[in-house]
Amino acid sequence: MGGVQRIRIFCLALSGTFFLCSVTCAQESAKPGKLKMSVTPKEAYTFVDGQAIGHGNKVIKLGVGTHHVIVANYGYKFAEHEVSIDSDKTVPLEIKLEAVGEPVPGPRGRLQIETGGIRGATSAAVLLNGKKPVYFVGHVDEFNHDLFFWRQELIVPPGTHQVTVTRYGKELWSGPITVAADQRVIVDIKNGKEKIKNWPRGSECKTDCLPGSLPEMAPRFRAGTASATVVIACFDDLRPKKPLMAAPASGSSGIVQSRGFCVIASANSPCRHSESRACGTQQ
Repeated sequence: MGGVQRIRIFCLALSGTFFLCSVTCAQESAKPGKLKMSVTPKEAYTFVDGQAIGHGNKVIKLGVGTHHVIVANYGYKFAEHEVSIDSDKTVPLEIKLEAVGEPVPGPRGRLQIETGGIRGATSAAVLLNGKKPVYFVGHVDEFNHDLFFWRQELIVPPGTHQVTVTRYGKELWSGPITVAADQRVIVDIKNGKEKIKNWPRGSECKTDCLPGSLPEMAPRFRAGTASATVVIACFDDLRPKKPLMAAPASGSSGIVQSRGFCVIASANSPCRHSESRACGTQQ
């Protein structure tokens, strides 16, 4: 092979290498796009690719490509969408969730979640008895306050519940919390310490309730100025689940097994209760 031929082959190889590098570098340096979320109710929470992002209207910076978006609010039918993000462009997505679910009877207790000063934790998602978006019940700032008429409360059936607090793919805290009827359990997610207090609000109102009281049949979701009340339903489900073990009621001893299963997923997921078998693929 002559010298001129060798030079030509070398130049072609060099050109090919340069072209591949140019394409790869261009892909790697592509600017991210943005997803502009508009949600109703305003407390609704956005998950992207399984990661908790935040609540309310917001602009989310995302890499180029297709992303799976879930918008969730307890007491509403969750929404799922696939969105395609292009470089340096903004994609608007408006979601209006539909309220679902009947009012919830007692008995009940309350979980209060305190952050211990962890930065950004008040916007973290709270998952109950599961670790995927379908188990979402609210965000920390909806459950961390109790002052006069401004209450931010997560109300649950008596028993032991697995609570997970997460944001941006990072688990800030996870652990079991046992709450009895008419009891408020306060957990500090920075150190896992708990405080237990009596909570007569859980059953004090039977009829002719005053404004702000918790009625015997409570709505699943209610929010106002600096306040939010989320009441979790516990019901029978077709799928096999471990039964929820009820905690002792105040002033009693012994454990009583509940008649049903506490399955948060089918109360919230996009499928209806009658289609709960189909929900199994989402878990």
